[in-house]
Amino acid sequence: MVFGSHVVPWTKHVQAGRDLIRQAFEVANKMGDLCFAAYSRVNLNTNLLTAGDPLVEVQREAENGLGFAQKTRFGIAIDFITLQLGFIRTLRGLTPKFGCFDDGQFDELRFERHLASNPGLAQPECFYWIRKLQARFLAGDYASALDASLKAEPLLLTAPSNLEMAEYHLYRALCHAASWDSELPDRRLQHFEALKAHHRQLEIWAENCSENYENRAALVGAEIARIEGRALDAERLYEQAIRSAHANGFVHNEALANELAARFYAARGFEKIAYVYLRDARYGYLRWGATGKVRQLDELYPRLQEEKPLAGPMSTIETPVEHLDLSTVIRVSQAVSGEMVLEKLIDTLMRTALEHAGAERGLLILMRGDEQRIEAEAITNGDTVTVRRREAAVSALPESIVHFVARTQECVILADAAAHNLLSADTYIRERHARSVLCLPLINQAKLVGVLYLENNLAPHVFTPTRIAALKLLASQAAISLDWKEAQQALQMTQGELARVSRLTTMGELAASIAHEVNQPLTAVNNNSNACLRLLANQNLQPDVLRRALEEIVADSTRASAVLARIRAFIKKAPAERNELDINEVIQEVLALAGHELDENRVMPEHQMTKALPLVLADRVQLQQVLLNLIMNGIEAMTAVTDRPRLLCVQTRIDESGDVLVAVGDSGTGLGLEADRVFTPFFTTKGNGMGMGLPISRSLIEAHGGRLWAAPNYPHGAVFSFTLPVAAGSPS
Repeated sequence: MVFGSHVVPWTKHVQAGRDLIRQAFEVANKMGDLCFAAYSRVNLNTNLLTAGDPLVEVQREAENGLGFAQKTRFGIAIDFITLQLGFIRTLRGLTPKFGCFDDGQFDELRFERHLASNPGLAQPECFYWIRKLQARFLAGDYASALDASLKAEPLLLTAPSNLEMAEYHLYRALCHAASWDSELPDRRLQHFEALKAHHRQLEIWAENCSENYENRAALVGAEIARIEGRALDAERLYEQAIRSAHANGFVHNEALANELAARFYAARGFEKIAYVYLRDARYGYLRWGATGKVRQLDELYPRLQEEKPLAGPMSTIETPVEHLDLSTVIRVSQAVSGEMVLEKLIDTLMRTALEHAGAERGLLILMRGDEQRIEAEAITNGDTVTVRRREAAVSALPESIVHFVARTQECVILADAAAHNLLSADTYIRERHARSVLCLPLINQAKLVGVLYLENNLAPHVFTPTRIAALKLLASQAAISLDWKEAQQALQMTQGELARVSRLTTMGELAASIAHEVNQPLTAVNNNSNACLRLLANQNLQPDVLRRALEEIVADSTRASAVLARIRAFIKKAPAERNELDINEVIQEVLALAGHELDENRVMPEHQMTKALPLVLADRVQLQQVLLNLIMNGIEAMTAVTDRPRLLCVQTRIDESGDVLVAVGDSGTGLGLEADRVFTPFFTTKGNGMGMGLPISRSLIEAHGGRLWAAPNYPHGAVFSFTLPVAAGSPS
């Protein structure tokens, strides 16, 4: 891992070390060396970012790496990948403000406080400021970018051989160059000297590995020449940076060099030349997948959008084939692969297919067992595409073509369906006078997922080879996404049903506690009612006494109703409903529900709950289920304990990452060698257990963005802890 990450990239192309990093992860993971396994995931993400791989793929790798780091509870790796994902998401335009990591998943100020609070996090803190430097520079916020670079500077000694150093020297140099333009004359020298120092470092690296660093050194050299007024040298160096980046596959650096060259020519009054460079910059960022940057360019330079073809079918038909290039293919693929909800995925698929194929009408047909069913229909009307979901048997289309495609799993194209051919006799084609017809199989891992049918009745030969190539890629991506999404929905339904079964099982175990909880207020109601009757029978009308007794009756009946409502909510089959909750309040409710079980088993509950905790955004019933499960497990773990007190301790606090932490500890027999297996589905240490309580609890907590784990509770027992993110806007 060290060789692939920290040695190879300074002597060979950055991609040359990638297989070593992947191999390091595989070996470390098999050996159980979680430290090097997690660091390999971090370094793989860095490699992908440095090489300029498509950001949608980099994000997928980073999210997989984050999942691994969270499962292993390796905090520093979680921090590394979290900051990488923040950078990736803003590049892709997935944050509200381009260049800023803040969104529903990331809070810059909170993350910065977290990193600064622990000297052991100096390296991720360094990398955070470097990624922030990059993001702010690309967004055009040079003051903030320079400030980020200054905060990274004292931390650079933590990572002298990491690839982030290359990003630091490039982007800080460009920051100084951009700041020089707007700086007062007496302060320009400071920026220029810093710029030249960074250039010297980049040139040293370029001498040892031109593949990786020639483009960077040339670009900074071009900026130096621009500032010094050496226009011809600047032109030559911008071109050198662009050619070197292109030759070595650094699409992001090529785009950056084109953008800076465009500014150089625009400042000198060469608008036409500047436009060509700017167009190439936009194209490069689009290929990279930096949609946020593309949007920024489109806003700054509206003319760039004028060349885009309209979305309607006629305008797409008339679009020259050279415009349906790699950028379109990438954009189409990303549009489909990026959708997380099945309904929206289908909508995006149909709109994208019609817009880029030049079709009038389209149908999505999915396999339901051995049967084909129409799932969605899309129709064009002028320049708009209307998509509607419909579940129906296959009809209102050439069934012979659809069945042929489904049987052979081959694409069928009729350039002119009106001409004589084997399929022109189809009743639908004759009645509708169809002209251009295209039918594509959606295949994932040799399995037919569905069929995409497109038609245009206005003109023949609409579906050209170039469009078909793009649509085949779209079909392939759609098949994968439709299959990764339907499976997810089925899994979610199964998990939901298992969670409900688990709740019902828990309610059975708590039957005595429930009876006790309801019986108390009912007994009080009965006693107060009898007291009122006695007073009335004796004509002893004491208004204050009667009022107090009636108020207690109302309060106790309300309490009983609330208990029943909580039980009904807990066991009913209903979708999750997340609200801002006080976790301490939820814990008190669950402890009250389990009160009888605690008494019956002579378990002493202890509360160590931090007051005024921030609120969490969660589903109350699901949190109750998790807490009840942990408390009941703790009680059961202590049933055999006779030589020490049976203690159940519930703690709440803010953990080091700023999340709310809940811990349920017991003084029972402990987990021993089974600690790593208790979250495995169907594994149980109980004689009559299902083995699903803890796996379901973990899945519920992870669905809330938290994590759940087990650890020994010294000197006896076990402690189960989980974290939940603080609700947005809640004071921390």
